[in-house]
Amino acid sequence: MADHAAAGNDPDDFSRFIVTDQGVPDVVTSQPLAYVRGDKPPSDSFIRTHPDTENRWVPVNMLHKKSGSLAGLYLVLPQVAAALKAGQLGKGKETSLKDYLLVQYTDWEGENQIWPIANYDLDKDHAKTRMAAARDAVDKWLRVIWDHDHKHYVTQTAEIGDKEPIWRDEPFMKLVQLAFHDRVIEDMQHPVVVALRGGAGS
Repeated sequence: MADHAAAGNDPDDFSRFIVTDQGVPDVVTSQPLAYVRGDKPPSDSFIRTHPDTENRWVPVNMLHKKSGSLAGLYLVLPQVAAALKAGQLGKGKETSLKDYLLVQYTDWEGENQIWPIANYDLDKDHAKTRMAAARDAVDKWLRVIWDHDHKHYVTQTAEIGDKEPIWRDEPFMKLVQLAFHDRVIEDMQHPVVVALRGGAGS
């Protein structure tokens, strides 16, 4: 910094503005990942979905509890899902146990997140357009927007499309763990399952 400090009062030397007693902090992306969003992308965010559809698009079972204090989208172990699908869960519109894809995506700022995409009813317009948007986002920056009038998803392509997406190199399941660590169902005694079968806590 000695050369900068010696710049003096030359009006054409903009090194005069450098603060010589401060360093440069570590780059944000070098820090340990502490939080991952596990939800659909905000409609005001441009996103890219991960191009590795073999390892970063993963099929899972998820249970959507739509009401009550335990409302939310839960990741379900396959053996528990099989038991629930076999009829050990009360019927009703307040919940749905369905097939999903967990898809890694990144936004314009490089925040890597997990998008749970419903992988059923793909013959219906809302599901078909959502899946098409996710696949299109592999190759271009998109906003995914719900069209209330037509009841399906539309996309808006970014005008500046040559920005390279930033991908975290953590194992995919580490991202999933961070996104759903408090929303997993591993046995039939989980409060959500108990509630949906008519027990307490609904």
